[in-house]
Amino acid sequence: MALILLAFFFSSPFNFPARTPASVYPFSAKATISCSVSESDLIKVNFPITFLNLYFYINFMLKVYIDHRERKSGIKKELIKRDIDVIEKQLITADFVIKTKDLGGEILTVGVERKTINDFLNSIADKRIISQLIVLKKQFDRPLLIIEGEENIYEIRNFHPNSIRGMLSSIAIDFQIPILYTRNHRDTANLLAIIAKRLEKPRSLPSLLKKRKPTSLKQQQEYFIESLPGIGPTLSKSLLKKFKTVNKILNATEKQLKKVDKLGPKKIAAIKKVLEKKYK
Repeated sequence: MALILLAFFFSSPFNFPARTPASVYPFSAKATISCSVSESDLIKVNFPITFLNLYFYINFMLKVYIDHRERKSGIKKELIKRDIDVIEKQLITADFVIKTKDLGGEILTVGVERKTINDFLNSIADKRIISQLIVLKKQFDRPLLIIEGEENIYEIRNFHPNSIRGMLSSIAIDFQIPILYTRNHRDTANLLAIIAKRLEKPRSLPSLLKKRKPTSLKQQQEYFIESLPGIGPTLSKSLLKKFKTVNKILNATEKQLKKVDKLGPKKIAAIKKVLEKKYK
């Protein structure tokens, strides 16, 4: 087997990084996934691999630092199947820490707390979830809670449904921590891999508008006005019929806009805010 592996490494072409990025060694979390090289950092090289190339290739793989308590979850095996280098350590905060990238290209650390449905309910009962989320919020750029399981969360235990709803609401609103649901350990591993892969690819802001493509000038004008806050197809047509041009709508005073049916003070204020506030 060793000979086969050596033969493979010495005969296969690979892509190698043009420069060595900073390594990531998180010691304050139970697990870490990080991708050290972006697509723009790669140079295509087509020659037999050397020991030095092999060293760099291994060190630029996705890495997972995982706490020994996560060993039985099955996620470790699933991550290894996805060509992720998994390293077990006795770590402190969160279950996974993922290096990812936001739309602005800034590299962020996502701290992930994973709980099965039963564990989540137990942590509500003993109030453990509160202290865990406080630390999660303080330690990471983007904290995240994953609740894993397919059971009905309101039926598997003798919990009042409103107690569960109250905790979920508090996590999302008070702690401002997103909650993601996965079916099983394989689904969780897939989700973690997807988040980590954001680091490899350039990010772009998805369009906030519907994918309808206006063809005529009339449709383009209606579509433009519909992009304003609180303006739907009917109001868009009413505004264009009254002011005749898009430019006149954008330069209209509040007094003039109030003369349009179904265009109240709140909508006018929202429109003016979009048009007049400086872009940051």
